[in-house]
Amino acid sequence: MVLMAAKSKKKFYIIMAVYIFTSVATCFDAIIQYHLTHTDIFGGRVILSGGATAGFKNYNDLGGYLTCFVPVVLSFLYASDKKYERFFWLTILLIALWTLMITFSRGAWLGVSVGIL
Repeated sequence: MVLMAAKSKKKFYIIMAVYIFTSVATCFDAIIQYHLTHTDIFGGRVILSGGATAGFKNYNDLGGYLTCFVPVVLSFLYASDKKYERFFWLTILLIALWTLMITFSRGAWLGVSVGIL
């Protein structure tokens, strides 16, 4: 679907910017939910199982979402040449990994570990 929508570099960059923005917003939602409010800031759901869920119904769903997001951030980190770009991607990577940790989804941890390798 993305290949059909992204027929030029500009459209691909727009799609990636939206994906990264929504993923970082989801990470911040999960961090705020877990550490401060104990409820989802978008949906108002309360943490029931102990792990952060953000806008998802289950913490495993958030873990699966982050399993796809972390390798994308790693590829941007690897491809960046400038120091400030590397710092930016490293910061996003650390936020995403922390969010993955507070999901308590062991399957997602294993998936990201295999994805990194």
